[in-house]
Amino acid sequence: MKKTSEHKPYVGDVGAPLETTAQKAGVGFSMVMLATIVGFAIGLAVWAVFWASSALTELLWVDGRAYLEGVLSQAGVTAWWLPIAFCGIGGLAIGLWTRFFGGQPESLENVMASVKSTGGYRLERPGASVVGFLLPLVFGGSIGPEAGLTGIVAAACTRIGASLRAAGIRAKRITDVTVSAALSAVFASPFLGVVATAEDGMPALEPNDYELRRKAKLVLYTASALGAIVGIALFTSGFGKESGIPRFDGVTPGINKLWWALPCMLLGYLATLIFRISSLGFAKVGARLGDHLVAKPVAAGLILGALAVPLPYVLFPGEVQSFELMRSWASVSGAVLVATGLVKCAATPLCINLGWRGGHFFPVIFAGVALGYGIASIGGFEPMFCVAITTATLVAGVQRKALVAIAMLLLCFPVQSIPWIGVACLIGAALPLPGDLKASRRTTKEQEA
Repeated sequence: MKKTSEHKPYVGDVGAPLETTAQKAGVGFSMVMLATIVGFAIGLAVWAVFWASSALTELLWVDGRAYLEGVLSQAGVTAWWLPIAFCGIGGLAIGLWTRFFGGQPESLENVMASVKSTGGYRLERPGASVVGFLLPLVFGGSIGPEAGLTGIVAAACTRIGASLRAAGIRAKRITDVTVSAALSAVFASPFLGVVATAEDGMPALEPNDYELRRKAKLVLYTASALGAIVGIALFTSGFGKESGIPRFDGVTPGINKLWWALPCMLLGYLATLIFRISSLGFAKVGARLGDHLVAKPVAAGLILGALAVPLPYVLFPGEVQSFELMRSWASVSGAVLVATGLVKCAATPLCINLGWRGGHFFPVIFAGVALGYGIASIGGFEPMFCVAITTATLVAGVQRKALVAIAMLLLCFPVQSIPWIGVACLIGAALPLPGDLKASRRTTKEQEA
């Protein structure tokens, strides 16, 4: 049986001392330019992969489904079961590919932890990893693309950095800024890339490198992130692919309507609880199934497809679906919208823990949007305010980091919404969740020991 995890920690040349105090205190123009160029290349590569993923998804779920529905209709057979068939076949394809070739994406947290602790990231089979990244997305997985893409990009930049060092070029920290550029490219937001990586810090280099890290990391992160955005702009000018995250209107409710935030935050908290409980539960199910590399994704695919029959928006990462809801939410039942958001919060952990590997950023944002529109429809509230508060509470509750949540939500909401979003993020990140108390007790016991 082949192992599913195939990344190897990369230990770079962290022992080479810096030559001068000036080098230790900051970064030179050449390093900033190199970080910018790397970010530019990452922006182009990430959005090229997005384009390929979108094209394959449309081929299967639009053209392929329309063709099959026409054939079945002529034969007098209803086609309601097609999502179950597509997702089941997708689970089989994922399982067989993983069993024979590997390529399952690592979580974003694992990628960032490897880059932080060792200075790099490696994949044994980069080609297999690209296919392993695409399969769950193309077959409708309720996952985001950030996890697999960041790992692939980090591995590529680690290899580039090693080649540059072999040629005598001091570019050890290029992999360090990879995560910032990759996240900036995935979300088309330089601010998110800088904030998310700055909170987790630079890799653990030797102590006399500490001063440089503190003074230079934001410069390098920002340079790579801006380079990624320029790369995205160049790609979209040629291929026309735009960011999948919609921009919502800002809203400033009257003082007598602020009570609307209470049911929105309660619903966001309920969705957060569902996400956490589902994550813990499906993690145990995945552990019990062990090395059944084919059975797990097939089961997840069949369940996902069955959920998508009554709630089709449960499928896919959610960025395209967010655009659709923005245009047509008023024509959808509020109860259906709320059910879609809550089920989405269970479907994403199902996929991630049973072989359909990916991230959770995009699905969680979409779930918050669906819940916000749903409660606005049911209660007759201002929709933009409900969407902002519900999404902020949910995203912060899942992330547990208010600043990262705010950076993510700046993708969707204008600056004037920040006061309301900020309060909801602070509350959402602080609300207790299952497992938090146990982890706190374990930390206390370790400190006492």
